[in-house]
Amino acid sequence: MKVEIEQVSPIRKKMSVALPPELVDQEVDKAYLNLQKQVKIKGFRPGKAPLALLQRYFKAQVEEDVISALVQDSYPRALDETKMLPVSQPIIEKGVLEKGTAFSYTASFEIKPEFDVQGYQGLQLEKEKLSVTEPDIEQQLKNLQDNHATLKTVAGRAAQAGDCVVIDYEGTIEEKPFAGSSTKDHLIEIAPESFLPGFSEQLT
Repeated sequence: MKVEIEQVSPIRKKMSVALPPELVDQEVDKAYLNLQKQVKIKGFRPGKAPLALLQRYFKAQVEEDVISALVQDSYPRALDETKMLPVSQPIIEKGVLEKGTAFSYTASFEIKPEFDVQGYQGLQLEKEKLSVTEPDIEQQLKNLQDNHATLKTVAGRAAQAGDCVVIDYEGTIEEKPFAGSSTKDHLIEIAPESFLPGFSEQLT
């Protein structure tokens, strides 16, 4: 396999791939052999149809299948060989397939642009000095308590701010319910930010 790379633009490469005749012949022979085993032609037993007859009726199909197989097999290997890393799908231009001759195709694709970054060395930065205060510690401890809090049933008093309650509710427009406006067994905390403005305060 022979591979050449052409620089089309700063972000686009064109890769030309040439495959040797012996590989082409091998793939063509294999394609006709598989076709011979599968195809059914009147007057011939399965697998016994003559090659000339297969070439007469299926030449275009075989060529298309062989070209596809050659490209799919060689394209990744060509990228590895040239250490190319495309960032786009390739545009493949296929050549003509003829038994006994080399097969060539081209693949154009985009790559990551190269940047020459300058002026970043020797920059002076100021390190931010952090200080932790007692209120900061207390707030973090409270956050940990809130995150690991568990709910317990309270009896013998009315609901109050900070409680969680389980409610059923139904919304209406002009005293008529609308789709999606009712819910049962909804858990809500009695806090100003927990639901619609002013809603939770009405639960105390």
